[in-house]
Amino acid sequence: MPTNVIPYSTVSHATSCAEDRQRWVINYLSGPGPQRREQQRFTVVEEPLPDRPSQHEDLPPLEEDDFEFLGQLTRLRWQLASRALLLLERATDVVIQLFRAESSLAWKNSLHVSLQRLRRARVQGSLFPWRIVVRTREKEMLSGVLPRYADFLGIGVDVDDFHEVRPLGRCQAGYGDGQEGLVGGLILDATSNVTHAVTCGHVLARQCGSLSPPFRPREEIDPRRQRGTTHWPDVALLDHGNPCHEVPPPNAPTVQPMNQAAIDRCVTDLLPVYKRHPHARRNAGLVASTNSLVSVGDTTYRFPHVSIIPRRIEYAFGMVTLPLSKHYSKPGESGAWVCGADSSWLGMVVGGMEGGVTYAVEAGALMAFVSAILGRSGPGIRTPSQPPLLLARAWGA
Repeated sequence: MPTNVIPYSTVSHATSCAEDRQRWVINYLSGPGPQRREQQRFTVVEEPLPDRPSQHEDLPPLEEDDFEFLGQLTRLRWQLASRALLLLERATDVVIQLFRAESSLAWKNSLHVSLQRLRRARVQGSLFPWRIVVRTREKEMLSGVLPRYADFLGIGVDVDDFHEVRPLGRCQAGYGDGQEGLVGGLILDATSNVTHAVTCGHVLARQCGSLSPPFRPREEIDPRRQRGTTHWPDVALLDHGNPCHEVPPPNAPTVQPMNQAAIDRCVTDLLPVYKRHPHARRNAGLVASTNSLVSVGDTTYRFPHVSIIPRRIEYAFGMVTLPLSKHYSKPGESGAWVCGADSSWLGMVVGGMEGGVTYAVEAGALMAFVSAILGRSGPGIRTPSQPPLLLARAWGA
């Protein structure tokens, strides 16, 4: 059971803290000169704790295409969409720095930080309607030190036990070290008129020859990404004509990534979402949380995700619950895209937890990251003010 370690906040306190965080993020993104901008490419950006000196962690060795750096910039910009996201990211910064101060490596591959709706707020209107839930193996340690930062965080925090999330690729017999997964959709770079198939990196063989540049085989990626923390999502772009995965037709329906307001409505109004793929179960799910940090297998992703639970309905006075399965996704469904009933795109499935929870990379952040990657690499390099025009196409409903 979760333990409430920081009382749920009032709207006024949360608003004040979110505005303070917003000023810090905007200043960081727009304020530094060339020397500090170059430094950003080598260090993890975290808001300093009010009572401790900054102890920035180095990013993995700078790659030619700056995947870690661009993933971090995507996350910094993403949080500006709402006050709740700003407080989620502030809480994540605090939690990671506290683990680092305690010389604990538990956050490297056994930590989830999520934003969840506070149901009590419907009754008590003065409360900020969101809370932070931290799942960790170091529950006792974190519960002891986190309350010191209650005023700084501006949002209630619950601490709960950690549950492992496994990648939902399924071993593919007779094909090297790859896993079975799905191509959930296409991303068309209308600027260059190139179409990319989209799936999860963890389902691909280490020497996959179908990757679209600048994405590279897993064997060429820094090994610490496989057993540590990373700031870019578990995504890979493939040639549209790749021989290994079934892809949507070029004229597949266009989908728009959900914005944060739409995601919040899914949570608040219990709006169903569905996987869109001919080989994935089309069972209804409900959005449970937005995650700033999630550990999947041996890797911790500091990148926006959402969690999804199956929508199950009780019948016969609770004697029968349908569907019978408690899992929203099953092994082999990594890469499937999840969409709302209105064909808006929520995210891409990457992993699942015992108990039925599915984790998906948040679609808007994923598209922003891909835009940054395609806009910075390859022939005809574009400046940041000239991002590529991207269109997303998913399998039909």
